[in-house]
Amino acid sequence: MARGTPGTPPLLLIAAGIVLMASVITSCSSSTPLPSASPPDAPTGPTDAVAAGDCIATPAEYQAAWDGQRVRCVAPTLYGTTSAADSTTLYPEGFSFAWAGTDTNLETYLELRKRYAGEPAKVGIGVLSYEGFPGLADFDSPTNLEVYTLPQAVTPVVPSIEGWAGLLDEKFDTPDAFPLKAQVALDEAYSGLGRNQDAVNAFEKVTGCTRSELLVGAEISEAMGCKKDFLKAIEAAGDSPYDTGNTETCLKNFQDNYVGPRTAAAIRGVLFQCFDAGFLNTG
Repeated sequence: MARGTPGTPPLLLIAAGIVLMASVITSCSSSTPLPSASPPDAPTGPTDAVAAGDCIATPAEYQAAWDGQRVRCVAPTLYGTTSAADSTTLYPEGFSFAWAGTDTNLETYLELRKRYAGEPAKVGIGVLSYEGFPGLADFDSPTNLEVYTLPQAVTPVVPSIEGWAGLLDEKFDTPDAFPLKAQVALDEAYSGLGRNQDAVNAFEKVTGCTRSELLVGAEISEAMGCKKDFLKAIEAAGDSPYDTGNTETCLKNFQDNYVGPRTAAAIRGVLFQCFDAGFLNTG
């Protein structure tokens, strides 16, 4: 998501004690502030008709619907991202890209707000679950939901397998960064889930990391069954942008230090370490 415009948006404080639905990633600058509540000039094209109708089209309108516990449609020009209550940036500063929920998510959040208005912690947990946060049984950090429009220069990317392939090929400046064989394997894992399976099963199939261990918060390791290519990719990439690294150095480290085939497991390790695509990510 974008952190591209100055100012402070309406902040919706979610007292939360959070699997991606509709989501995109957009480029962002590590040093830019939270987005402005004032939208940029309205885009032209087919989204105008939606935004000009009865749907919420601005952060201020979304704030009003939230405060009034009203469920309304949301224009596709609005996005939402959760951040720590004391954060001054939309996403941790080490990331060159940020996750954003789309209008579909924002509409769902309004439904949660109306249904559980008297239980704000339950609303918060619901929102964070859609955002893909693990470990929610013990989550108790106050969290903001930032609702904003994108700067005109920013184009969101849908984080499908094809989207990741294009992004990595661009970042590594080679059409072989994300080999077709690895793309197919990832796509089959995430699109071929059975009736009682979910994204964690797909992650387990690709990486080998045991589902039950992931769900109780165990550290990624060979001991929990993780494949060597997955672990080697994470090790080669170095520090996560959550720690002392950043997206650009994480990718460069992988490119310079990884030795081995670029299997689906290895590429999944890059997405895991450099882009915050955790095991709950739906692919």
